Amino acid sequence: MVHVYATQNKDKADISTKPEKGTKLFDVAAVYGGGNLAAYEPAGGASTTNSTNVIIDGCDLTSIQQVYGGGNAACTPATNVTVNGTYEIDELFGGGNGLDKILINGVEMPNPGANVGYKNYSEYYKEDGQWKVRDKSDADTKEKRTGSSYVYGTGKAAVNIYGGKVNHVFGGSNTKGNVRQTAVTLLDEGGACEFCVDEAYGGGKSAEMDAEAKLLMACIPGLQAVYGGAEAADVRGNVTLNITNGTFDRVFGGNNLSGTISGSITVNIEEIGCRPIKIGELYGGGNQAGYSVYGYDSEGKPIEPGETPLTPLYHDPQINVMSFTSIGDIYGGGFGDGATMVGNPTVNVNVTLGKYDDTIVGENAKTPNGYPIPSHAKGKMGAINNVFGGGNAAKVIGNAYINIGTLEEVYVVKEVAVGTSVAGLYTRTGDGTAASPFDYIETEDDATAQENVTYYEKKDVLGADIRGNIYGGGNNADVTGDSKVKIGKKNEGE
Repeated sequence: MVHVYATQNKDKADISTKPEKGTKLFDVAAVYGGGNLAAYEPAGGASTTNSTNVIIDGCDLTSIQQVYGGGNAACTPATNVTVNGTYEIDELFGGGNGLDKILINGVEMPNPGANVGYKNYSEYYKEDGQWKVRDKSDADTKEKRTGSSYVYGTGKAAVNIYGGKVNHVFGGSNTKGNVRQTAVTLLDEGGACEFCVDEAYGGGKSAEMDAEAKLLMACIPGLQAVYGGAEAADVRGNVTLNITNGTFDRVFGGNNLSGTISGSITVNIEEIGCRPIKIGELYGGGNQAGYSVYGYDSEGKPIEPGETPLTPLYHDPQINVMSFTSIGDIYGGGFGDGATMVGNPTVNVNVTLGKYDDTIVGENAKTPNGYPIPSHAKGKMGAINNVFGGGNAAKVIGNAYINIGTLEEVYVVKEVAVGTSVAGLYTRTGDGTAASPFDYIETEDDATAQENVTYYEKKDVLGADIRGNIYGGGNNADVTGDSKVKIGKKNEGE
């Protein structure tokens, strides 16, 4: 365990030479949960359940440039990072650091990476007189790695942020460091000081990972940008992004700048947290990064269907909008001409009253950084400006589907006191993805509420409040297949 209480003298009231936040001046360069060129191999061998444990405290006393759950060029079986408070952290990683070159026997070598749930499977070789690093031949694919002797521990990277200023949060590693199983990032206000996070990623910065990425918003004021995937790296698993509260400029199901996602993308919008949901722009795809349900070629470019029929490898991307306060524009695809989506994005808008239906949003409202959102009146369902089946200057190669008010009922969280009756309510299983949809199970008539169990009630879908237009296609962006828009539910016999 690494527990940071402060990076300043304990007798000082606050950071003595406190620079303005965002100036890139920090007391400590980096904090690691793991070792420096030294693997963490605790008791239990390959089946160990141990993990690193990094805890950051000190609202006005802690200033760190980078925090890693893992090691520096060193593997760990699992990681856990908790930030209760900090004056400023620039970058926080659930994984490890594979960025900086290292010294081995006095020779400068490339970093082999800092894996989570894998032992080191990299090897060095010389090319044109330069030392380089690559994966060993028995671990050069996900299938080989997960079935090999390199596997140990749970392979889970967990990040929990409760308070403080953190500029960038990554569920994965920095430049090289594979996370094997899951990268789970939980953002939940309630620490010792004000919660302030700018950007959050379910994946890594530029480090590929085999793990599934899960980004969960429990109770937060909001973020500038959210990415279900990575900044510029490959994610070889599903991406699930659950938005339950907060104000966001832009939300993306995919990656930011580049990299691939070898799995399905699911974005769920459900106002069950501690604040109203307000989003400027909501995307099923990436910012400048493409996506394909058929996989990617050797250069990482999305594979497109040709004359020979292809079998999709993953479920189509989907956005599920159930309850919220105000959303500007929704796009099934991505943003920017580099964010081509190959597949059939589906936007499902089946709205009931949100938890904060009494929230009033005035005319001409905007998110903090100027993204327009529609007004909202007390007691009404959430409002949307425009809905696009395709992307925003980002092509969709496939069909685009929009379903507005096609369900009769949805399930919403019901707050009940422990020990009281939950008759007629439901519990939920599943991840909300196409592969693992939510399944609601009705409680027994004599059941009472248990601690740490979430209960749901069934509510009628009210429809949708869309102030602008519904476009089957994209905004200044091609959709090569069909555009299918379904509004309302047919009556029986029609």
